[in-house]
Amino acid sequence: MRVGELARPAGGSRGVDGIRRGEGAGFDTGGRGGLGTGWFGGDANSALYRIEYNSGTCSVPIPVANANVTGGPAPLAVNFSSAGTVDPDNSGPLSYAWDFTTNGSTDSTAANPSFTYTANGQYTATLTVSDPDCGSATASVVINVGGASVTLTLPNNGRVFAFGDAIPFQINVSHPGGPAVDCSRVRLNYILGHDSHGHPMTSVTGCSGTIQTTVDGEHDPNANVFGVLDAEYTAPGSTVQVHAPQAVLQPRTRQAEHFSSQQGVTVVAKPTANGGNAIGNIANGDWIAFTPYNLSGVTSFSARVASAGVGGTLTLRTGSPTGTVVGSATVAPTGGWENWVNVTGAISTSTTTTALYLVFTGGAGALFDIDQFTLNGGIPPATNLALNKPATASSTESATYPASAAVDASATTRWSSLFSDPQWIQVDLGQNYNINRVRLVWEAAYGSSYQIQTSLTGTGTWTTIRSVTGGNGGTDDNTGLSGQARYLRIYGTARGTAWGYSLFTFEVYGS
Repeated sequence: MRVGELARPAGGSRGVDGIRRGEGAGFDTGGRGGLGTGWFGGDANSALYRIEYNSGTCSVPIPVANANVTGGPAPLAVNFSSAGTVDPDNSGPLSYAWDFTTNGSTDSTAANPSFTYTANGQYTATLTVSDPDCGSATASVVINVGGASVTLTLPNNGRVFAFGDAIPFQINVSHPGGPAVDCSRVRLNYILGHDSHGHPMTSVTGCSGTIQTTVDGEHDPNANVFGVLDAEYTAPGSTVQVHAPQAVLQPRTRQAEHFSSQQGVTVVAKPTANGGNAIGNIANGDWIAFTPYNLSGVTSFSARVASAGVGGTLTLRTGSPTGTVVGSATVAPTGGWENWVNVTGAISTSTTTTALYLVFTGGAGALFDIDQFTLNGGIPPATNLALNKPATASSTESATYPASAAVDASATTRWSSLFSDPQWIQVDLGQNYNINRVRLVWEAAYGSSYQIQTSLTGTGTWTTIRSVTGGNGGTDDNTGLSGQARYLRIYGTARGTAWGYSLFTFEVYGS
């Protein structure tokens, strides 16, 4: 499903990087500039919206709605918070209206109210934040009373990543009075966010482990794309998934024109800019903002700029245009509006998830144009410990299919065994690691039953850390493993076809 795209005005403010439900006067940004409370993650609040832009001279607020608990038995006392809500223009006092029970009425006008749910059910608590000059926007949080609550505790919402990274995750499920939580009923979905819609890409089962993001091949690298993680739990005897608030993964490199909000600037066509557009007409005090961002581990930044004007300073701030300074760089005139150079600066790491502001200051007149910016460092992605490490096997179908072909990161080479049981393939990781995940991608000839085994010496007794039965081929992403190993072995006991065992990919993760 694709949300229809409307052309952005050539000048003026971009009112909201979000969407509006139906024909009402209020904008619905989902608190994240997304669709309802999710990017087509399967929750009841995913829907089709129409994109709207405010062509005036100010921007609507960017609301954030949170709760200290999102589920539990009745009566359930919940403390709500609007912390993190941003008024991009600081044009006047904001007003708040909370609807706790999904009935369209205003239950509280406090910024951070409390409410007690006495009846079981699923409720969407909606916060509407209004600016007297620029309009309103809404954000929501789902409360499950009498049911389970799900929290995605890792990774941080807004952390930076590169497409293709394997992202460690941790999901906590609380179900007071319910059956014991079965982690095989917990799933994490990776969604490729694009503008205001999303494409479900991959998923893994388990309460912890890593999820593989995709190297995006469907969109131009300069498109407004990002990652979204959606955690869900299905209780025994139920077919309804309970979802955690989604987390956004921000690409390390961002095109400047993909801001969430701005003041004073214009999106200008630039043939020499990446993506064909840049931010121009920048004067002293103007800014652009992006949300959400979490700068944990980020150590430096670079920005691609050009100036035939007076130059100036690019300052990175968190929370607001006057918020905490986390980095800055001086921009000198470059000799032309098409003469692009990179400026760099250090980042003071912030562990808070909030809006990231790029603030422009300098003298009178036009300062500089900005094409894109890149955040360096950040939380390192999970590393495939088996990549190009020595691999051996019990047999090979022929010299064309060696064991090494399973650990070479190629999607076109593979290991294939003789057509009998049992068979094995093992990899020497070079030193001892604590193993938490093994990912296998089978060719058409797959193992329906196999064991994941570890050893510190590669000889003698092997320790089985997981047994798999009833496999159906494709990708087996074995997460939540626990075991120490220098050598890791896949020991196949039953083939799924008349052929042998054949692996395109044999990946191992741990610390």
